[in-house]
Amino acid sequence: MAYFFPPEIRLQRMQQFENLRQTPGMSVVEYAHKFTTLGRFSPTILADESLKMLRYKNGLLSEIQAGMVNATTPTYSAMYEASLRAEAEIVRIKEVEKAKRPRPIDFVGNPNNPRQKGLFKLVKRVKVNTKDTSGSGKAVGKVARNNTPIAPECAYYHRRHPGECHWKTGACFNCGQVGHRAKDCSKPPRDVTKGPKSIDARPKANARIHAMTDMDIEGFDDVVTGVLSINSVPAYVLFDCGASHSFVSKRFVILLNMVSEWLDDPYRVSIPGNKILVSHIRYKGCQIDVGGKEFDADLVQIGVNDFDVILGMDCWSYEYEV
Repeated sequence: MAYFFPPEIRLQRMQQFENLRQTPGMSVVEYAHKFTTLGRFSPTILADESLKMLRYKNGLLSEIQAGMVNATTPTYSAMYEASLRAEAEIVRIKEVEKAKRPRPIDFVGNPNNPRQKGLFKLVKRVKVNTKDTSGSGKAVGKVARNNTPIAPECAYYHRRHPGECHWKTGACFNCGQVGHRAKDCSKPPRDVTKGPKSIDARPKANARIHAMTDMDIEGFDDVVTGVLSINSVPAYVLFDCGASHSFVSKRFVILLNMVSEWLDDPYRVSIPGNKILVSHIRYKGCQIDVGGKEFDADLVQIGVNDFDVILGMDCWSYEYEV
Protein backbone atom coordinates (compact mmCIF):
# COMPACT_ATOMS: atom_id res chain seq x y z
CA MET A 1 0.00 0.00 0.00
CA ALA A 2 2.92 2.31 0.68
CA TYR A 3 4.01 1.73 -2.90
CA PHE A 4 0.67 2.84 -4.41
CA PHE A 5 -0.17 5.75 -2.06
CA PRO A 6 2.20 8.59 -1.16
CA PRO A 7 2.60 9.44 2.55
CA GLU A 8 0.41 12.55 2.25
CA ILE A 9 -2.52 10.53 0.90
CA ARG A 10 -2.09 7.81 3.52
CA LEU A 11 -2.07 10.40 6.31
CA GLN A 12 -5.19 12.02 4.88
CA ARG A 13 -7.01 8.67 4.74
CA MET A 14 -5.96 7.88 8.32
CA GLN A 15 -7.43 11.17 9.50
CA GLN A 16 -10.63 10.48 7.57
CA PHE A 17 -10.86 7.09 9.28
CA GLU A 18 -10.42 8.68 12.71
CA ASN A 19 -13.17 11.21 12.00
CA LEU A 20 -15.55 8.75 10.32
CA ARG A 21 -19.07 8.93 11.76
CA GLN A 22 -22.40 7.70 10.42
CA THR A 23 -24.46 10.75 9.49
CA PRO A 24 -28.27 11.00 9.24
CA GLY A 25 -29.27 9.58 5.89
CA MET A 26 -26.23 7.28 5.68
CA SER A 27 -27.17 3.60 5.90
CA VAL A 28 -25.27 1.04 7.95
CA VAL A 29 -24.09 -0.64 4.73
CA GLU A 30 -22.62 2.64 3.46
CA TYR A 31 -20.98 3.36 6.80
CA ALA A 32 -19.49 -0.15 7.01
CA HIS A 33 -18.14 0.15 3.45
CA LYS A 34 -16.36 3.43 4.27
CA PHE A 35 -15.16 1.94 7.55
CA THR A 36 -13.52 -0.99 5.74
CA THR A 37 -12.12 1.11 2.88
CA LEU A 38 -10.55 3.78 5.09
CA GLY A 39 -9.57 1.24 7.73
CA ARG A 40 -6.96 -0.22 5.41
CA PHE A 41 -4.88 2.88 6.11
CA SER A 42 -5.00 2.14 9.87
CA PRO A 43 -4.04 -1.54 9.90
CA THR A 44 -3.14 -1.43 13.61
CA ILE A 45 -6.77 -0.87 14.59
CA LEU A 46 -8.21 -3.38 12.12
CA ALA A 47 -5.74 -6.03 13.24
CA ASP A 48 -7.07 -5.86 16.80
CA GLU A 49 -10.65 -7.24 16.84
CA SER A 50 -11.58 -5.44 20.07
CA LEU A 51 -10.32 -2.05 18.85
CA LYS A 52 -11.98 -2.59 15.48
CA MET A 53 -15.35 -3.35 17.11
CA LEU A 54 -15.10 -0.40 19.50
CA ARG A 55 -14.18 2.02 16.72
CA TYR A 56 -17.03 0.72 14.52
CA LYS A 57 -19.65 1.00 17.26
CA ASN A 58 -18.61 4.49 18.36
CA GLY A 59 -19.10 5.75 14.82
CA LEU A 60 -22.71 4.56 14.54
CA LEU A 61 -25.71 6.82 15.09
CA SER A 62 -26.78 7.02 18.73
CA GLU A 63 -30.21 5.52 18.00
CA ILE A 64 -28.59 2.47 16.35
CA GLN A 65 -26.21 2.07 19.29
CA ALA A 66 -29.25 2.13 21.58
CA GLY A 67 -30.88 -0.63 19.52
CA MET A 68 -27.78 -2.83 19.93
CA VAL A 69 -27.57 -2.60 23.71
CA ASN A 70 -28.97 -6.11 24.30
CA ALA A 71 -27.30 -7.74 21.29
CA THR A 72 -24.55 -10.32 21.76
CA THR A 73 -21.59 -9.28 19.60
CA PRO A 74 -18.49 -11.38 20.26
CA THR A 75 -17.05 -10.62 16.81
CA TYR A 76 -17.01 -7.76 14.34
CA SER A 77 -19.27 -9.71 11.97
CA ALA A 78 -21.82 -10.21 14.75
CA MET A 79 -21.69 -6.50 15.57
CA TYR A 80 -22.23 -5.62 11.92
CA GLU A 81 -25.29 -7.90 11.75
CA ALA A 82 -26.63 -6.42 14.99
CA SER A 83 -26.31 -2.89 13.60
CA LEU A 84 -28.23 -3.95 10.47
CA ARG A 85 -31.04 -5.39 12.61
CA ALA A 86 -31.16 -2.24 14.76
CA GLU A 87 -31.41 -0.07 11.66
CA ALA A 88 -34.21 -2.23 10.24
CA GLU A 89 -36.13 -2.00 13.51
CA ILE A 90 -35.80 1.81 13.54
CA VAL A 91 -37.15 1.97 9.99
CA ARG A 92 -40.05 -0.31 10.95
CA ILE A 93 -40.97 1.85 13.94
CA LYS A 94 -40.91 4.99 11.81
CA GLU A 95 -43.19 3.36 9.26
CA VAL A 96 -45.64 2.33 11.99
CA GLU A 97 -45.60 5.85 13.42
CA LYS A 98 -46.19 7.31 9.97
CA ALA A 99 -49.12 4.97 9.35
CA LYS A 100 -50.71 5.87 12.70
CA ARG A 101 -50.23 9.61 12.27
CA PRO A 102 -53.68 11.26 12.51
CA ARG A 103 -55.08 13.22 9.63
CA PRO A 104 -55.33 16.99 10.06
CA ILE A 105 -59.12 16.71 10.44
CA ASP A 106 -58.57 14.91 13.76
CA PHE A 107 -57.25 18.14 15.25
CA VAL A 108 -60.35 20.16 14.43
CA GLY A 109 -63.00 17.55 15.12
CA ASN A 110 -65.35 17.33 18.06
CA PRO A 111 -63.37 18.66 21.07
CA ASN A 112 -65.44 16.54 23.46
CA ASN A 113 -64.38 13.31 21.79
CA PRO A 114 -60.97 12.18 23.16
CA ARG A 115 -60.37 10.06 20.07
CA GLN A 116 -60.39 13.20 17.96
CA LYS A 117 -58.17 15.21 20.25
CA GLY A 118 -54.57 15.66 19.15
CA LEU A 119 -51.57 15.76 21.41
CA PHE A 120 -51.07 19.47 20.80
CA LYS A 121 -53.79 22.07 20.80
CA LEU A 122 -54.60 23.75 17.53
CA VAL A 123 -55.65 27.34 18.15
CA LYS A 124 -58.20 28.56 15.62
CA ARG A 125 -58.78 32.25 15.13
CA VAL A 126 -62.46 33.15 15.09
CA LYS A 127 -63.52 35.44 12.30
CA VAL A 128 -65.39 38.38 13.81
CA ASN A 129 -67.42 41.16 12.29
CA THR A 130 -65.11 44.13 11.85
CA LYS A 131 -67.98 46.53 11.18
CA ASP A 132 -69.08 48.78 14.02
CA THR A 133 -72.77 48.21 14.81
CA SER A 134 -73.00 51.02 17.39
CA GLY A 135 -73.39 53.74 14.78
CA SER A 136 -69.90 55.20 15.08
CA GLY A 137 -69.10 54.28 11.48
CA LYS A 138 -65.64 52.94 12.37
CA ALA A 139 -64.41 49.40 12.02
CA VAL A 140 -63.34 47.27 14.95
CA GLY A 141 -60.23 46.17 13.07
CA LYS A 142 -58.55 44.26 15.96
CA VAL A 143 -59.12 40.98 17.77
CA ALA A 144 -57.72 40.00 21.15
CA ARG A 145 -55.72 36.80 21.52
CA ASN A 146 -58.66 35.12 23.21
CA ASN A 147 -60.75 35.80 20.07
CA THR A 148 -62.67 38.61 21.83
CA PRO A 149 -63.19 41.63 19.55
CA ILE A 150 -61.80 44.91 20.82
CA ALA A 151 -64.54 47.52 21.26
CA PRO A 152 -64.75 50.18 18.54
CA GLU A 153 -63.97 53.82 19.16
CA CYS A 154 -67.10 55.79 19.98
CA ALA A 155 -67.71 58.68 17.56
CA TYR A 156 -69.44 60.69 20.31
CA TYR A 157 -67.23 60.02 23.37
CA HIS A 158 -64.00 59.33 21.43
CA ARG A 159 -63.16 56.36 23.64
CA ARG A 160 -63.39 52.60 23.16
CA HIS A 161 -66.31 50.99 25.02
CA PRO A 162 -68.83 48.19 24.33
CA GLY A 163 -72.53 48.74 23.83
CA GLU A 164 -74.45 52.00 23.67
CA CYS A 165 -72.72 55.23 24.69
CA HIS A 166 -73.98 56.32 28.13
CA TRP A 167 -72.52 59.77 27.60
CA LYS A 168 -74.72 60.25 24.53
CA THR A 169 -77.91 58.88 26.09
CA GLY A 170 -77.35 60.46 29.52
CA ALA A 171 -77.58 57.10 31.27
CA CYS A 172 -75.89 56.29 34.59
CA PHE A 173 -72.33 55.07 34.09
CA ASN A 174 -72.79 52.68 37.03
CA CYS A 175 -76.08 50.87 36.32
CA GLY A 176 -76.90 52.05 32.78
CA GLN A 177 -80.34 53.45 33.62
CA VAL A 178 -81.53 56.92 32.63
CA GLY A 179 -82.68 59.51 35.21
CA HIS A 180 -79.72 59.88 37.54
CA ARG A 181 -75.95 60.11 37.59
CA ALA A 182 -73.41 57.61 38.78
CA LYS A 183 -72.68 59.59 41.97
CA ASP A 184 -76.39 59.42 42.89
CA CYS A 185 -76.86 55.76 41.92
CA SER A 186 -78.40 53.58 44.66
CA LYS A 187 -76.84 50.38 43.35
CA PRO A 188 -73.42 49.12 44.54
CA PRO A 189 -70.54 50.71 42.66
CA ARG A 190 -69.33 48.70 39.73
CA ASP A 191 -65.81 47.30 40.02
CA VAL A 192 -64.19 48.72 36.91
CA THR A 193 -61.09 46.64 37.49
CA LYS A 194 -63.03 43.50 36.68
CA GLY A 195 -63.43 42.61 33.07
CA PRO A 196 -61.95 40.50 30.35
CA LYS A 197 -58.44 39.31 30.88
CA SER A 198 -55.60 41.21 29.30
CA ILE A 199 -55.03 40.39 25.66
CA ASP A 200 -51.46 39.43 26.58
CA ALA A 201 -52.59 36.87 29.17
CA ARG A 202 -51.24 33.41 28.31
CA PRO A 203 -51.72 30.09 30.07
CA LYS A 204 -48.86 29.62 32.49
CA ALA A 205 -46.57 26.64 32.08
CA ASN A 206 -46.80 23.94 34.74
CA ALA A 207 -43.79 21.95 33.48
CA ARG A 208 -40.46 22.75 31.85
CA ILE A 209 -37.64 21.23 29.79
CA HIS A 210 -34.21 22.77 29.33
CA ALA A 211 -33.23 20.69 26.28
CA MET A 212 -35.07 18.73 23.58
CA THR A 213 -32.31 18.13 21.00
CA ASP A 214 -28.62 17.26 20.96
CA MET A 215 -27.87 20.87 20.06
CA ASP A 216 -29.79 22.17 23.09
CA ILE A 217 -27.58 20.30 25.57
CA GLU A 218 -24.38 21.92 24.36
CA GLY A 219 -23.08 24.21 27.09
CA PHE A 220 -25.12 22.61 29.91
CA ASP A 221 -23.24 20.86 32.72
CA ASP A 222 -26.29 19.34 34.41
CA VAL A 223 -27.42 17.07 31.55
CA VAL A 224 -26.25 13.53 30.76
CA THR A 225 -27.21 11.15 27.96
CA GLY A 226 -27.13 7.37 27.95
CA VAL A 227 -28.98 4.14 27.22
CA LEU A 228 -31.36 2.67 29.82
CA SER A 229 -33.90 -0.12 29.86
CA ILE A 230 -37.47 1.21 30.13
CA ASN A 231 -40.17 -1.47 30.33
CA SER A 232 -37.41 -3.88 29.20
CA VAL A 233 -36.87 -1.83 26.00
CA PRO A 234 -33.53 -0.04 25.35
CA ALA A 235 -34.05 3.72 25.21
CA TYR A 236 -31.78 6.66 24.44
CA VAL A 237 -32.28 8.82 27.54
CA LEU A 238 -31.48 12.42 28.45
CA PHE A 239 -31.01 13.10 32.18
CA ASP A 240 -32.09 16.73 32.58
CA CYS A 241 -31.82 18.02 36.14
CA GLY A 242 -33.56 21.21 35.05
CA ALA A 243 -36.67 19.39 33.79
CA SER A 244 -39.60 19.46 36.21
CA HIS A 245 -41.13 16.20 34.92
CA SER A 246 -40.19 13.16 32.83
CA PHE A 247 -41.19 12.87 29.20
CA VAL A 248 -41.37 10.27 26.42
CA SER A 249 -41.29 10.69 22.65
CA LYS A 250 -44.20 9.83 20.41
CA ARG A 251 -42.23 7.23 18.48
CA PHE A 252 -41.06 5.38 21.61
CA VAL A 253 -44.48 4.96 23.26
CA ILE A 254 -45.28 2.31 20.66
CA LEU A 255 -42.71 0.06 22.35
CA LEU A 256 -43.90 0.66 25.93
CA ASN A 257 -46.86 -1.71 25.56
CA MET A 258 -48.90 0.36 28.01
CA VAL A 259 -52.29 2.05 28.08
CA SER A 260 -52.05 5.82 28.13
CA GLU A 261 -53.89 8.07 30.57
CA TRP A 262 -55.88 11.03 29.20
CA LEU A 263 -55.59 14.20 31.29
CA ASP A 264 -58.39 16.76 31.32
CA ASP A 265 -55.98 19.20 32.96
CA PRO A 266 -53.06 19.05 30.51
CA TYR A 267 -49.36 19.60 30.98
CA ARG A 268 -48.20 22.93 29.52
CA VAL A 269 -44.51 22.33 28.97
CA SER A 270 -42.15 25.28 28.59
CA ILE A 271 -39.45 24.40 26.05
CA PRO A 272 -36.43 26.27 24.64
CA GLY A 273 -37.39 29.17 22.41
CA ASN A 274 -40.02 30.57 24.82
CA LYS A 275 -42.63 28.13 23.49
CA ILE A 276 -45.20 25.97 25.25
CA LEU A 277 -46.27 22.46 24.26
CA VAL A 278 -49.57 21.12 25.56
CA SER A 279 -49.93 17.42 26.29
CA HIS A 280 -52.97 15.47 27.51
CA ILE A 281 -51.27 12.04 27.49
CA ARG A 282 -49.34 10.38 30.31
CA TYR A 283 -47.99 6.87 30.92
CA LYS A 284 -48.02 6.00 34.63
CA GLY A 285 -45.64 3.61 36.36
CA CYS A 286 -43.07 2.98 33.62
CA GLN A 287 -40.32 0.64 34.87
CA ILE A 288 -36.83 2.16 34.62
CA ASP A 289 -33.70 0.09 35.22
CA VAL A 290 -30.62 2.03 36.35
CA GLY A 291 -27.63 -0.17 37.16
CA GLY A 292 -29.82 -3.12 38.08
CA LYS A 293 -32.07 -1.05 40.35
CA GLU A 294 -35.65 -0.56 39.17
CA PHE A 295 -38.06 2.24 39.99
CA ASP A 296 -41.23 3.70 38.50
CA ALA A 297 -41.70 6.96 36.65
CA ASP A 298 -44.64 8.76 35.05
CA LEU A 299 -43.81 9.80 31.47
CA VAL A 300 -45.63 12.65 29.71
CA GLN A 301 -45.86 12.27 25.94
CA ILE A 302 -44.48 15.15 23.86
CA GLY A 303 -42.90 15.61 20.45
CA VAL A 304 -39.19 14.83 20.98
CA ASN A 305 -37.00 13.83 18.05
CA ASP A 306 -33.44 13.26 19.32
CA PHE A 307 -34.24 11.36 22.53
CA ASP A 308 -36.59 8.52 23.44
CA VAL A 309 -37.04 9.63 27.06
CA ILE A 310 -36.17 12.72 29.11
CA LEU A 311 -35.88 12.05 32.83
CA GLY A 312 -36.40 15.06 35.11
CA MET A 313 -36.26 15.81 38.81
CA ASP A 314 -39.63 14.20 39.57
CA CYS A 315 -38.14 10.83 38.66
CA TRP A 316 -35.27 11.12 41.13
CA SER A 317 -37.46 12.61 43.84
CA TYR A 318 -39.60 9.48 43.72
CA GLU A 319 -36.52 7.30 43.88
CA TYR A 320 -35.23 9.01 47.03
CA GLU A 321 -38.62 8.72 48.71
CA VAL A 322 -38.62 4.98 48.05
